[in-house]
Amino acid sequence: MLILASQSSGRLATLRAAGIEPIVRVSDVDEPAVLAALARERRTIGDLGPSGAQQVQALARAKALAVAGTFKADPPRPGPVEAGAPKAGSAGAGSPGTGPLETGSPKADPLEAGSRGVVRPGSGGRDAGGRDAAAMSAGAFVVGCDSMLEIDGRIVGKPGDPRTAVERWRSMRGAAGILHTGHTLVRLPDGAIAEGVSSTVVHFASPSDSEIEAYVATGEPLWCAGAFTIDGLGGAFVEGVDGDPHGVVGLSLPLLRRLVLELGGSWTDLWTQGRDRAEAEPDR
Repeated sequence: MLILASQSSGRLATLRAAGIEPIVRVSDVDEPAVLAALARERRTIGDLGPSGAQQVQALARAKALAVAGTFKADPPRPGPVEAGAPKAGSAGAGSPGTGPLETGSPKADPLEAGSRGVVRPGSGGRDAGGRDAAAMSAGAFVVGCDSMLEIDGRIVGKPGDPRTAVERWRSMRGAAGILHTGHTLVRLPDGAIAEGVSSTVVHFASPSDSEIEAYVATGEPLWCAGAFTIDGLGGAFVEGVDGDPHGVVGLSLPLLRRLVLELGGSWTDLWTQGRDRAEAEPDR
């Protein structure tokens, strides 16, 4: 079983196309605070600042740990209460602490990190309460991801507003950048972690000003890393990629498979669609 700590439709579609129907549970992570903590950490060791790969890895880790923390904090929902029997209590997530997130600290308890500092466990998602218990007992995995574009020596994320998106595209046309996507996989219930970054070179086309304005007006690039997609309307403005195209969408399938194997799992055991179809078909 796989839990996707993301609301990205592109990541969900990528997993579904690969035969995996994940539980979706969106984290509630203060991303600027995570990056500020990372910058402070890099300065303490004399670094000039975190690279794009380090930033996306820190954010992916924070998201995965936050969601993994919700599975630890929320017990299975009790069944029907018999007449006269006392109602079962419920445990909630701990109150957030005040200390900074220790990104990159291998000694931190990954299932506790979701209730500290800049990471706040989220309870969003579409999974039924009963699947939490199944995830814990089955040794499920939580995957968190984050993407940023490195271009012309700058690290850029989501533009957030139309003006920024237009300016971004005018500076990117005809150029090439590196799309970094960080991945953190957490194994439930013991909290073992495997991590990696997928980096893919993206070659941009040279759309006209009117094409850029029309594209931005659709709203698609406003909430995409680097202000573009290759699996949507923006695909026509990407001339090609050097590396894993799945990583540009936001989740590298080859990398995720390696992380699953590193934690002792089986990639094909995560397949659900093929198994569901086989079970639905009658014996012949």
